[in-house]
Amino acid sequence: MPPRASRPPWRRWLPPPARVSLRLLRRTALYALGGFLIPAILALLILGARPQDERASNLDEFSNRNFPFEFLYPDEFRAASAEGEIPGLSLDDQNAITVREIESVPQGGLSAYVAQALIDQSGTSEPERHSGIDMVSASVPPQVTGGPSLHIYYFSTDDRTFQIDCQYTADSRRRMLRACRRAVNTLEVE
Repeated sequence: MPPRASRPPWRRWLPPPARVSLRLLRRTALYALGGFLIPAILALLILGARPQDERASNLDEFSNRNFPFEFLYPDEFRAASAEGEIPGLSLDDQNAITVREIESVPQGGLSAYVAQALIDQSGTSEPERHSGIDMVSASVPPQVTGGPSLHIYYFSTDDRTFQIDCQYTADSRRRMLRACRRAVNTLEVE
């Protein structure tokens, strides 16, 4: 009997037990693949489900009448903006996010301004864009052994220039930088 056209030509040279083994191997592989893929896809769907609105997931909103913007931050921070203090949020005595207005710098001159400010502090800076706003991000290492580091975001809006300072110790670095990125990524200028 001539071989069927739908079968690959190499199959006709296999002895009958090998043909059965090949069919069994193919079927087992399909079941194994299906047995793995379906739970994996379900797990990704379940674990990947995130709240659509970030405001609903343990976040508070920073808002101050002196600043034309607001942003979200983790609710584990407490407000530290008593009269005469720099407005901000603190995790503890050495880990905080503060907000301040600085001298007005045109948007195009912000990088030069930050580079000049960092000369004595051996920091680095680079331009970034968050929440549709051009910013300059600066990192300043601890000035004393064991002291806090700084990560600062500078930006200008409506002829006013602001900075969001993120001061953190080595132990809280990840948590603080995540909170600071959350702040600049949810920044809304009024």
